[in-house]
Amino acid sequence: MFAERFHLEVITSPTQMRNVLKYVLRNDVHHGLGLGILDPCSSAMSFGGFVERRGASKVDCVSVEAQSWLLRVGWTKGGGKGLLTIHDLPRVTGALQA
Repeated sequence: MFAERFHLEVITSPTQMRNVLKYVLRNDVHHGLGLGILDPCSSAMSFGGFVERRGASKVDCVSVEAQSWLLRVGWTKGGGKGLLTIHDLPRVTGALQA
């Protein structure tokens, strides 16, 4: 972690948590890469909340099971949308916005 890049944001709602997950799991979009697939270098492949990966085995990576309700199941209540799809893209702002 780099102090000059750290930004604390307290997540308090299911919708906000859902948006954070989209941002983190599809960070390729935020950076203008637009891979169109899940980034194999991210934790997205071990995330069990994608419709397309339902029933698929998780990819081994160093991770910890979610401890908070918002991160375990609360995010699925955000907007009543359920699981994410790999096509749920984060909102892009600034120079990268189309």
